[in-house]
Amino acid sequence: EIQRKMAIQLTGAARPAPSATLHDARARQTLLFSATWPRSVQQIASRMLFNPVQLNVGQSGVLVANENITQRIVVLDERDKEDKLREELGKLPEKNKTIIFMMTKRTCDRICNALWSEGANCDSLHGDK
Repeated sequence: EIQRKMAIQLTGAARPAPSATLHDARARQTLLFSATWPRSVQQIASRMLFNPVQLNVGQSGVLVANENITQRIVVLDERDKEDKLREELGKLPEKNKTIIFMMTKRTCDRICNALWSEGANCDSLHGDK
């Protein structure tokens, strides 16, 4: 998400003047978090940040997927998604931790509220919270 937003905001006419960028970077602290760090984002960040520090967890420069994470893609009609979600969640051990990605903030909140009312220990996390 940050990669997409930075690319949109910092390309073409939206790119700030170098002097404004340098001044702004020195006047504030900016933290960037990313599971991936492609060269294009690194280049944008290096133009935007003053005296940056990069902290890597795991191997630096190598993208390695966590082998303990299972990812499945299931293609469904829109009307079948909530029932399938509940079915899949019902198959998991009670103490299992799960991350569910939604297309919109509104859907994230709606599904979370519905699952909470059904007894699930859950919360939604998005840019408005």
